[in-house]
Amino acid sequence: MTCYKAIRKSWSEIDKVASRRNGLSILSQKFKTCAHLNRSSELKDFLETLYAQAAQYNQPPEYPVTMICSGIDEASEGSDVLSRIFAGVVAYFGNMSCYDTNMLDYSPEIIVGWSWQDIKLVLHRFASNIIFSNGLRDPYSSGGVLEDISDSVVAIHTANADESDPKWLTKQRMEEVKIIQGWIKKYYADLLALKQ
Repeated sequence: MTCYKAIRKSWSEIDKVASRRNGLSILSQKFKTCAHLNRSSELKDFLETLYAQAAQYNQPPEYPVTMICSGIDEASEGSDVLSRIFAGVVAYFGNMSCYDTNMLDYSPEIIVGWSWQDIKLVLHRFASNIIFSNGLRDPYSSGGVLEDISDSVVAIHTANADESDPKWLTKQRMEEVKIIQGWIKKYYADLLALKQ
């Protein structure tokens, strides 16, 4: 089972276990929580925040998403879904005597996203000479501008924004320089036309 599928399946599995007699105690033991869980949402909120922060700050040299997913994917053969998820927690935090479900800073924009990011209409009407440069590994890139709005409001993106592979960046920068040179050339042509 892949990391994505394990995480997706874990939400219903947490609720399923929590609904059993002593289910919250079972979850507390399985995830070695420092305090007894009072609701399944405490564990789910902790995991959701962990995944969101890992995705938001998925940068070298640790690459938290890779760390968590490696733990999940490399869990021993036959491990149940929740054991795999716990293996991801351990891979990220290390082997601790217990895990405080309140140890992560909760930031609402990480979880709910930024609804105000859809600015395409405003850009189309009022903007010019803007390049939106995106790396698609950025979890917020889906809320950004990923396609050209006009001839002078353009989007350039790469799927493999990775520090260990700078070729994408070189190519992207060359494309941006070419666009900016075109804008400068047009500016001087317009300026010359005004003088005549």
